[in-house]
Amino acid sequence: MTVYQNGDSLIVEVFDKILSREITTFASLLEWLGPLKAPGNSRNIALSKGYNLIKKLYWGVFKDLNPKDYPILWNQIAIQNTRYRTAGDLKRSLSISNIFISLLDIHGYTAFCRQSKKNISKLHELDEFLSTSIKNIAKTYGCIGNRERGDEILLVAGSALDALQATCEIIQVFAKEIFFSSKYIEKFKTEINNFLPKFNISAGISGGNLNTPMIITQKGEISGFLLNVAARLQSRANKLSPKATKVIIAKTVQTSFEREVKKNHSPDFTSSLAFLDNGQITFKGTSIANLEVIFKQKNKFKLNYESALAELLTSLKRNSWKDRILMDLLQLISKVNKTLPSFSLKVILPSLNDKTVTNDIIRQKINVIKNLFTIHEDYIGTLERLQELIYILKKIPDFEPLAIEYATEIIKRYEIVIPDFKHDLDKIIEENKSILLSPDEVKVYDYLIKNQKALTVLINKTRRSPNLPKKRMLWHTHIEMKKNQLDFSLFSGKQ
Repeated sequence: MTVYQNGDSLIVEVFDKILSREITTFASLLEWLGPLKAPGNSRNIALSKGYNLIKKLYWGVFKDLNPKDYPILWNQIAIQNTRYRTAGDLKRSLSISNIFISLLDIHGYTAFCRQSKKNISKLHELDEFLSTSIKNIAKTYGCIGNRERGDEILLVAGSALDALQATCEIIQVFAKEIFFSSKYIEKFKTEINNFLPKFNISAGISGGNLNTPMIITQKGEISGFLLNVAARLQSRANKLSPKATKVIIAKTVQTSFEREVKKNHSPDFTSSLAFLDNGQITFKGTSIANLEVIFKQKNKFKLNYESALAELLTSLKRNSWKDRILMDLLQLISKVNKTLPSFSLKVILPSLNDKTVTNDIIRQKINVIKNLFTIHEDYIGTLERLQELIYILKKIPDFEPLAIEYATEIIKRYEIVIPDFKHDLDKIIEENKSILLSPDEVKVYDYLIKNQKALTVLINKTRRSPNLPKKRMLWHTHIEMKKNQLDFSLFSGKQ
């Protein structure tokens, strides 16, 4: 049995063992100290100091974790020692549903650093704020907060409510704007008012998945599915809104949030939130249902087209490519158009023609496309006009990017059908041209067959003619033939 004459030599030995990685857990520290003899209280002091050093070296983002300040997280990811109730070890591999990860990215951080490169004190203040104040805000809601790679912030929470509250609190601090009341906001606003501009943030939150593994490495870093999903959702928020604040969460987070709210209602915060279903994204073979969190009152107008978006998502799940998907898409575009304030802008079309576009022009174009599709059954003309409409929508600054994304991806699927459909339709037109056209038009048709531009007018007439047989049946047949290629999902990340 080793006997230490003074506490200092014991502490030095404990530190040496920890630094050399001979001891990396509280359990192994207790085991090593077990048979040792030391004077007075030096053994307990060595145990306490050794435990703190282990946390600093090997707990990484969780180095501040303790049962007093983070009771929910502690129960989820720590193995509490039965003798020392305030100490324990990290679970290095987890498969539980009550861990939530929020990843936040600060827009304009790099530009701010570049502009402030001659003012080192300002950069130090920003660094101190990100390293200290953000942790304190997160701690307020029982979350571990950690700065990652400069302009990224990582939050780990034991509940969906905590993750959302901490995320939104940080967003409103950086925005210097109050979206929901908070007894902390004024304090933190004061801290940054003197040196920081307003920042927007994109955030992604994952969690609430049953039996989904999360790994905590030997350095205390998080790895695994939950972190990957949070990163994808944050990237998606940034893609949809590269300049403004946006928060995207996994559907499982919303489900957990609603379940928690019934038990632990936070009326001011929860009543300020709404969720807009964004459908599914896929990455690396995994499909993630996701939603946008709407917490600003000025963004609640999006709920006016929530039902139209839901109908489109339902039609996509049902693979209703023959008619419903296109009609639901037009309905969504129409609803979004109605939420926009009056606008008028000049757009240069691909044909190089100038076009003044207004809300009413968009409405008219939608009606033309609907008529081409439903009344005239001119499917090729429908998609040509839809392509032009999408081009115009992309030029409208405030048009819902999600609607544009769905429109772009949907028309890509329809374009798979068109070549073979057009080939077969042209055959039917050739066989029936004497019925579809007058004798003089048939002569012109034959004469101009090599002049596609002039022929287009007559072809459009034949496609729209009510006398053209079997065109609806032909359209449905080709949709059926290509159904396997029409699988729909929004992709996020690398192919």
